[in-house]
Amino acid sequence: MSKIKYSIIIPVYNGSRFIESVLLSFENQTVEQALFEIIFIDDGSTDDSVEKLNKYKDDLNITIVSQENQGPAAARNVGILKAKGEIILFTDIDCIPNPNWIEEMIKPFSDPKIFGVKGTYSTSQKSIVAQFAQVEYEFKYKYMKRQKYIDFIDTYSAAYRASIFKAEVLFDKDFRFASGEDIALSYYLSDRGYKMVFNPKAVVEHFHPDSVLKYLKRKYKTAFWRILLYKKFPDRIIRDTHTPQFLKLQIILLLIFIITVVISIFYSNTYYVAGVIGILYVLSMLPFCIFSSVKRFYLIIAFPFLILGRTIVFVAGLISGYIGFNIVNRKEFQTCYYPKKRKLLIMYKYFFPEVGGIESFLKLLCNYTSDMYDVIVLVSAKNSKTRIEMIDQVHIIRTGTIINALSTPFSTMYFYYLSRINPDLIIINLANPISVLAYMLIQPSGKLIAAYHMDIVRQKNIFQLYKPILIYFLKKYPVRIVASSYKYVESSRILRRFKDKITVIPYTIEVSKIKPEQVIPMNPGYKYILFIGRLIYYKGVQYLLNAMKHVNEDCHLIIIGGGKLENKLKEQVQKS
Repeated sequence: MSKIKYSIIIPVYNGSRFIESVLLSFENQTVEQALFEIIFIDDGSTDDSVEKLNKYKDDLNITIVSQENQGPAAARNVGILKAKGEIILFTDIDCIPNPNWIEEMIKPFSDPKIFGVKGTYSTSQKSIVAQFAQVEYEFKYKYMKRQKYIDFIDTYSAAYRASIFKAEVLFDKDFRFASGEDIALSYYLSDRGYKMVFNPKAVVEHFHPDSVLKYLKRKYKTAFWRILLYKKFPDRIIRDTHTPQFLKLQIILLLIFIITVVISIFYSNTYYVAGVIGILYVLSMLPFCIFSSVKRFYLIIAFPFLILGRTIVFVAGLISGYIGFNIVNRKEFQTCYYPKKRKLLIMYKYFFPEVGGIESFLKLLCNYTSDMYDVIVLVSAKNSKTRIEMIDQVHIIRTGTIINALSTPFSTMYFYYLSRINPDLIIINLANPISVLAYMLIQPSGKLIAAYHMDIVRQKNIFQLYKPILIYFLKKYPVRIVASSYKYVESSRILRRFKDKITVIPYTIEVSKIKPEQVIPMNPGYKYILFIGRLIYYKGVQYLLNAMKHVNEDCHLIIIGGGKLENKLKEQVQKS
């Protein structure tokens, strides 16, 4: 029986010069070698990488897979499918893990809530540029240490539970180079409620760019592909847990400075504006310069020039990336991040553990569809705080409620998150007007099923405002309506209009989980009428109790549930 608990995946493209050092680092790990495997994915190398790896194949538990050059995202995906471990670790061929790297990477997984871990870079290089690059990372690490959970994991030092890749996604192959595919994965998982943490003790030594030209080329490439990343995750333009805000401010200030300088050529009285912006840009360098002066004081003179060069090149990369991904190759790349399975989106007011028949039914529906679909439930929260979580592999987005009026929660974030999801199938409950309005405004892709389980009765005056919207929605959109019974289709004034669009599917319960004999004293001579649900006005239980006066004495009514009318219904029973 295999003892392997950890799988290390390393893409290789012409990495021959690093192989001995990398393998030596794994021979010296503090974790027992029998517990981990190393999977090298040769991504079409033209040097002797494969030959070198084969020489060491018997020394460690090594698997070598070769493929045509497709980029690191595709290479890692191949490795994931071959991995045997419960935890999958990632690093790069030009990274030398410290002896305790595996040990530190797996420590946070002792908490079952944690699904991803990020480690750090170090370097022993002495060049000014390499030292500058290292201080850049250390500055961001300082920022990340303040975060309880993170949304940004680079695969130079990363680990995930293998279950993520079985249930969720692989790396996004739209990123055809080492250009943000790892960040895209962590953004996606963070959006789905997976908890990830930063462990600065999990260190790999890296070979940073050691010349100004190499460094600036790297920054240009990063900025170019960052546009695609932001197309897929636009909210990360504002904030993530890796990038201090003032670094983004530097880019904005430089762009404004360039614009104001050009304007001042034609309107000389505006030159002072360019001067103010220039001063603000210089001031924006101070936090990093102060930090770096503590770390590498002897390099402080060179750092401002490197910061300026970095910002200029980054702006150029962003501009060219915008042109490339939004104009030249606009249709070539996906604008969202697709999971392994098709997406099922369920839209309603509330969801489990909130009490309610539809809430419970939706939980049951999620349980039975999560193997076939990547299930996302978009609902409102009972308070103003938006919360994303995962329950039994189902992703729940509870958007903060601004106001709750007439049994309808309203949330602007409901519209925002709907615009971020690109489902293949949508189930929308028509009892929630906000779901219908959000769908009509955003018009997400995917086939549409509308569940109609009740006419709005108590708020009949308000319903007159919602009614034309509902009828328009059912008439104009390609929707399949699901009703709970044929009698309900005949009795509902709304449903009778759309019989050609209706399929009757009764609501269900898991009978195997219900043991009525533990609650009801079964008597062979009796017949039972069973009601299960909330004890609220529109369920009509009060009328059912009155009707029991006219039912044969051998019929007994069993009511299971709770709610606002519970005490009144008990009084009604005692009086009858």
